[in-house]
Amino acid sequence: MSINAEYCDPFADDKQDIWMKLEHCGRYLFARDFLARKGCESVLDVACSNGYGSHMLFESGFNVIAADKNKSYMDSWYLKQDGVKTFCFDFDDDWPCSVPSANSIVCFETIEHLRFPFPFIKKLSCHIDTNGWLLLSFPNVIYEKLELDGSNRDPYHLHILNTKDVASTLSENGFRVVKIMGQPVCNEMLLRQHELQAKGSINPSDIDDAFNYTRQSIVALSRLMAYPQATRLKKSYSFIFVAQKICV
Repeated sequence: MSINAEYCDPFADDKQDIWMKLEHCGRYLFARDFLARKGCESVLDVACSNGYGSHMLFESGFNVIAADKNKSYMDSWYLKQDGVKTFCFDFDDDWPCSVPSANSIVCFETIEHLRFPFPFIKKLSCHIDTNGWLLLSFPNVIYEKLELDGSNRDPYHLHILNTKDVASTLSENGFRVVKIMGQPVCNEMLLRQHELQAKGSINPSDIDDAFNYTRQSIVALSRLMAYPQATRLKKSYSFIFVAQKICV
């Protein structure tokens, strides 16, 4: 299965949740392109899950350091590549001294799962070189499903975060937020699908049948419909912060 309680593998051999697959792939496509333009050589992929994104970065020539709390993910094919360094630890705890710093960090859809998301940002700051780049994403509160008491229906999302607090915490820890991006097209397609399903005009299987789920097609569709952009952010399921470490 590509999707479980913790991650989505866009290249897994199944037909389900196409929009989620495209969003996950699109973030790493952007990371790969952006960090290459900035001349970054090393990338710390924090909460790498089974390493599909780490492998995308590795294929593009980056020195990849992949970290996750789930030991079983470290045995995936994606991470069994010569030269990929892997670390397994709980991000809410003290980080091992052996985890190196890097020119850049990618951390997608993670901080909402942590007990202490803002102290975690401080830990990221300690593992990125000065002038290095951080790409950090988390869900848009508009699309978090809440109970009447304000709690999150998703038991794995421990916090509901807003852009103001995240930006302030980044600034306090030596980062300059350069821009905020989103993936509105993909989310709008998902919302449209839900509308049509509610009217009985389309079935989920119709969506599955409409797409070719090969790796090549997932990458192409991700570029078309899920590549991050800096417009129509309110329509995006998640925000992607692009920040530079400017001081120690």
